[in-house]
Amino acid sequence: LIKCSSHFDLAGGASAEAACDRIVGVRQEQLISCRDNVLETAKIARAKDKLLQKDDREYLTEAQEKTTFFSKWLNEIMAMESASRAWGHDEEGDDVYTIAEGKTGDQETDTMLRETVSKAMEGQLVDTTPMAIETGDEGKVRRLEIREYVHKLRQLAKELCGRVRSLRYFKALRDVQLQRIFVKCIECKNDNVPTEEQAVLSCCGHVGCLRCVSARAYKQECLVPGCAAVVRE
Repeated sequence: LIKCSSHFDLAGGASAEAACDRIVGVRQEQLISCRDNVLETAKIARAKDKLLQKDDREYLTEAQEKTTFFSKWLNEIMAMESASRAWGHDEEGDDVYTIAEGKTGDQETDTMLRETVSKAMEGQLVDTTPMAIETGDEGKVRRLEIREYVHKLRQLAKELCGRVRSLRYFKALRDVQLQRIFVKCIECKNDNVPTEEQAVLSCCGHVGCLRCVSARAYKQECLVPGCAAVVRE
């Protein structure tokens, strides 16, 4: 896709700019589809979690009701005040930045995820067919079913992050080519980076001046606070 947007046309496009426009449209559709998938999956998981707590209360302790797989995941996602990164330690014991629990490592994605999940928590519960139980441990089986939905939601959150970053990158690429935007560098506070000094990170789509972006890339970091993308030189 990068070659298409930089060197030749795509599906009949007349220029690199036209190719970028088409790619942006495709990426936008993919992002919306992924977001809708998160919404529908969260609705089903919510309904199954409520069903577990209502119909299978006899199988749950009071502590289990408050810490079902879905409840814990929901608390992680809705922890709006926590940072997208947190201090941790690598294998050698050195301090490193790691992605905080429940975060995607991208602030725009975190916001979209919270808004989508909040929407899924509203309104009536969707109809969901209880899982057929062929064992005596009904509570355990139902909890495992919800865990599978939570695993799927975590996978979708990672995909959503990738979709957001890809769309952001191709939008930046297109807009820089067409000089539609004034590139600002958050690192050196330059509000109008000259065209020849502009840089776009392909891993996350954030922009800045070449000097600051290169300096951060040497440390494998993005220059935008809250972005945990691993940058390569």
